[in-house]
Amino acid sequence: MLTKSQGGGSTFGVITSITIKAHPSTPFFVSSVFLGTLPTSGEAYWDVMASLFSKYPSLDAQGLSCYSFLAANFTSAEFNITAPINGYLGSFNLAALYPENTTASFEAVLKNTIAEVTAPYPPLTFFSSVTTTAYPDFWTWWKDNNGPLNAGGDGLIGSRLLDGKALTADLTALKEALKGTALSGITSMYLVSGHGVHNAVVPGGSNAVNPAWRTSYVHSGSFNFLLKSFRIFF
Repeated sequence: MLTKSQGGGSTFGVITSITIKAHPSTPFFVSSVFLGTLPTSGEAYWDVMASLFSKYPSLDAQGLSCYSFLAANFTSAEFNITAPINGYLGSFNLAALYPENTTASFEAVLKNTIAEVTAPYPPLTFFSSVTTTAYPDFWTWWKDNNGPLNAGGDGLIGSRLLDGKALTADLTALKEALKGTALSGITSMYLVSGHGVHNAVVPGGSNAVNPAWRTSYVHSGSFNFLLKSFRIFF
């Protein structure tokens, strides 16, 4: 069976086997995080973005994953953003595997992270919101937020896998890399790998996963899609 992955350009593979794992059903929390500033804030926006993404490995260690986007000088009629802003939008997920996992503890981690990365700047330089919804299980969230009519779009994309060193070792280099992607208008930062992938015990010792995933945390992309093409995540 010859298949083409729709997740990336020119990726083909032959399926030789499939492993399906069952997991216990747990409550599932989703939090939409918005962080923005005016374009007049200048370098402060990029400093905060680099600092925020450097926190992703530690957020992963706490069980969080997310789909996030940043865009400079951004407007959107859909989101009622009529004047340009430099913005960040993230959809964070947490499977509540332990009794101490609550919506309150989930929000506290996110709000504390936002407060930490924006602390060096005067009050009102940045504005933010954190909105959390609890679902009884993953399926309840999935069936109401995903479907054939609200995902995908045509566009050009270039992407990279970012490991812990890329995210934490040199924030100046990370900042400059993020600024370089601004030419496309929107940059995605998907925290979709991490300790679960790094420490996976693979039946047979190997599989078709790109070895770089075994050390990466973030799948980052620079593209010219409209943000509404990714409404699936919000």
